[in-house]
Amino acid sequence: MLQGAPAWGLPAARFQYSSQYPCATLRSNEPAIPLLARIQAFSVIIPHQLPDSAWPGFVLVGRLHNPLSEAVKVSLLVSWQSLGTGREMPGRLLPGTEGIFGVDMRGGDGCETALTARPDRTEARVFTMFWNAFHAPRWWKRFAEKGTLPAAASRQRGDNAAAVCVRFTLPPGQDAVVPFGVAWFQHAPGPNAPYYTRLCSSAAQASQHLVHLWLTLYILMREWQYQWLFSNLPDALQQKLMEAVQPLVQNTLLAADGRLIWRGSPSVLMQQEVFPCLQALYPPLAKKMAEQQKPGWGAALAALHFARSTGNSQWLAKRFAALLPLAQQPAQAGMKHAFAHALLIGALQQMARLLHHAAEAASLQKEAQRAASRFNRAYWNGKTWASQGTALPPGFLREAIYAKLPLPAPHMRAAVQYAVHAPVQNSLARVDAALLELMGNRPDKGLERLQNLSLTGLARSAVWPAALILAGARLNLLQGRLTLLPNLPGIWRSLHCPLQTPGFLASITYSPQVHGGSILLRIDRQFSRRAAFSLNSLMHPGAALLLTGLTVPGPPPLPPGAALPPLRVYVSVNHTLTASTAVRLPNGTLRLLFPAPLPLQTGDMLLVQER
Repeated sequence: MLQGAPAWGLPAARFQYSSQYPCATLRSNEPAIPLLARIQAFSVIIPHQLPDSAWPGFVLVGRLHNPLSEAVKVSLLVSWQSLGTGREMPGRLLPGTEGIFGVDMRGGDGCETALTARPDRTEARVFTMFWNAFHAPRWWKRFAEKGTLPAAASRQRGDNAAAVCVRFTLPPGQDAVVPFGVAWFQHAPGPNAPYYTRLCSSAAQASQHLVHLWLTLYILMREWQYQWLFSNLPDALQQKLMEAVQPLVQNTLLAADGRLIWRGSPSVLMQQEVFPCLQALYPPLAKKMAEQQKPGWGAALAALHFARSTGNSQWLAKRFAALLPLAQQPAQAGMKHAFAHALLIGALQQMARLLHHAAEAASLQKEAQRAASRFNRAYWNGKTWASQGTALPPGFLREAIYAKLPLPAPHMRAAVQYAVHAPVQNSLARVDAALLELMGNRPDKGLERLQNLSLTGLARSAVWPAALILAGARLNLLQGRLTLLPNLPGIWRSLHCPLQTPGFLASITYSPQVHGGSILLRIDRQFSRRAAFSLNSLMHPGAALLLTGLTVPGPPPLPPGAALPPLRVYVSVNHTLTASTAVRLPNGTLRLLFPAPLPLQTGDMLLVQER
């Protein structure tokens, strides 16, 4: 029995467990089982494909290999308890269509649960039955001895679970794959009906869809995970980046009318932790969250980040017009309110610049400087910003760096150091401290902190920006600019990691060298620019990536007083040199400017080499 501990006096089989959310694998470690057996369970989470990710249920796949020299009779059984509560209603056997067999259970609260199987062998026999999971399974003895179930019977009073058993003969040296689907369906008409009610009409239909297309869904689900698994990021960080998706599933509900219902903590800061991951994987939902947030600094920063990474200037103009009146309102009393007000004005100032509203940008810049100056005078204590002994949360400091808040640079550095070294009380604060280490050009310390963290809740999503910070990736499609300034730990010779954005999936490879270095950007996939449930365009028509400028690391610094050698930079697209102008920036980086916008499509490779 696949369970952590024995129940009803039944044995608990020994399995090796591994997981990469949303996929878990159990490998048989039971001497009594002569087959090579593993069970994979996964939910369907496919970036940029909302309909496929919204099906209510999951898949269990039994994979068997017979290493023996003789045929073996095999039985696979899955039992699942109904998710419905209240008055019992009759269950029903589903007709075997397209090789899919199973059962459907209904509860008095309008919730259905379905369990189906799709054997890959024509000679397989399928057994189904209902039973009461509050009592010991009377069918176990028969299953243990014969590998079958009693003859199918109608649901009895008190039955709240069902079982589906697949039995077949596995010849020597052959493999077998048997998918099982578990699905649910809540009949809840009205504005809060789940989005999946638009995709299917019953739990049975959802379960049949999952087992019929399980392989396609599995491959698409694993694609984005393999981008992390085949990078050279530390294993612990890879695991945490995949787990970053879990809080999205647990804290949000997509309604049938396209609204994103937030079910987690009402804190704006908590929603900001989830937003970068949501923006990269499901841009339409990030757009909804940005629109639905209560007007304030969180909504302004979300709109700013979203517009930069999607290039949607029309949407940004609407959000700017809606949020601009807040800049005229005085800040409420208290340190956090004063800081949030400064963040709001800083975000609005950057929005005005992106929209080329010169007069408003200049006015907001002055107001941002005044707000930051007032805040600094009122709350700086020589080490950090604090009020009544309580320091500003690290999450606010990260947002201040993103928003380029005009606070004194020495004070900002000191506050970051204070937050990094101060005792922290929860996992989210510990993640913030690690990210501040990375942002402060201390990748060794930041990675060490991240790898040693045990994370729960929303802190899992907070890790998502770590990969972007290591890659030094910043995208501004409104201006056609991309920044790739990898932040390598001291012992690393290169960096290879994915770049996941709302418009495209890419991979970057950076190799520093004694006299320069090379950086390769490959566009792996482009995504639809239209929301899954709306006709509003997320991005401008044309290429997913139109570059007018690219910022990359410059040559290594020279000794003081040494003359700068001639700068030789070669830029090629798909092994063909392209025209560009290289400009040295004061901070030692290079800005490459292209005479005309450079379009990059799926499969294109942009290589920059410095010699």
